[in-house]
Amino acid sequence: ISMACERGMKVWLNAAPADEQVRAIDFTQLDGLCVNETEAESLTGEHDPERALAALAARVPHGAMVMTLGAAGAIARSSAGRAAHAGYAVKVIDTVGCGDAFIGASIVALAEGGSMHDALAWGNAAGALAAQRSGAMPSLPLRADVMALAKQPARVVG
Repeated sequence: ISMACERGMKVWLNAAPADEQVRAIDFTQLDGLCVNETEAESLTGEHDPERALAALAARVPHGAMVMTLGAAGAIARSSAGRAAHAGYAVKVIDTVGCGDAFIGASIVALAEGGSMHDALAWGNAAGALAAQRSGAMPSLPLRADVMALAKQPARVVG
């Protein structure tokens, strides 16, 4: 992380799995941190997603904090404030690869100048599309499919 920062690179960390090595990382140099609810609880001891998000955001003072909530979508905090995006209702076949799809698509949205809301929409769309197929690599969606779903209204799944 330090070497990348010294070279002027933007650094995002997917804190999976949230083990002792991840707990030891100094998050202050990160541009962003992404976790799911389980990882957030492991890193903060907070069961409530909003409290865990706040606790982790404090550890990433100059960056963004994103938490995925599975079918319920995702929430984030950054210098622009809090953002949230509900999940897309899909028939889930396999959740393997959904987190990776979310992170990849959301980082692309940010790298291309999108807002945090755009990043959450793209990430949720990619995760929802991945959930509809089996396997990790085979489930990763095409950009066109992510963009099409991200334009649709999201809704929280039961």
